[in-house]
Amino acid sequence: MRDAFAPDSAMRRLYRGLKEPYRPDKVKPQVGTRLISTDFTDCPHTALLYAHGKRGVALVVDIPANTARVTEEFWLAGPARRLMVWGSFDGFIVAILPAKDLRARVRAKGVVAASDKYKALVLKRAIPELLQDHARLRDPTTRRTGADHLVSNTAT
Repeated sequence: MRDAFAPDSAMRRLYRGLKEPYRPDKVKPQVGTRLISTDFTDCPHTALLYAHGKRGVALVVDIPANTARVTEEFWLAGPARRLMVWGSFDGFIVAILPAKDLRARVRAKGVVAASDKYKALVLKRAIPELLQDHARLRDPTTRRTGADHLVSNTAT
C-alpha cells in the first residue's frame, strides 16, 4: 500500500461506478471496525463499466490530499489505478451522474470503436461539461421559464 497522492498535488478527482443509485446509509462501517474503505478509480471509463444497468450511476468525488486518507491498492484490471478512500467521502461528492448520460458519450459515432484509453479521455472532457450543465439547471438565475421565448428583445 502506498499513498496515492503526489506530494505537490492538492486535489484528486476520483470515480466510482454503481449499478444502483447511491445511498449513503449503505456506506457504514461493519460491526467491530473503526474505518470504512471504499474503492474508487482514477479512470471514468473503468467506473462506467461498473455502473451497468439502467439505474447505474457514476460518483464523481474531488478528494483533497490533506483531508482524507487515500491509498493505492493492488489491482489486476488494466491500466486504471484502484484507489481506496478510508473513511466517509460524502462531503467530497461533486456529482452523481446517471451512467446513461456517460454511456451516450462513449457510444457516439467515432468513439464506440476506439480504445478504452480514448474513451476515458472523452469522458474526462465530458464530465466537466455535464457538471456545468447540472449547475446551470440548479441555479435559479439561469433557469429558463416557459415564457422566456415570448419576451421581446427590444428595449423600451
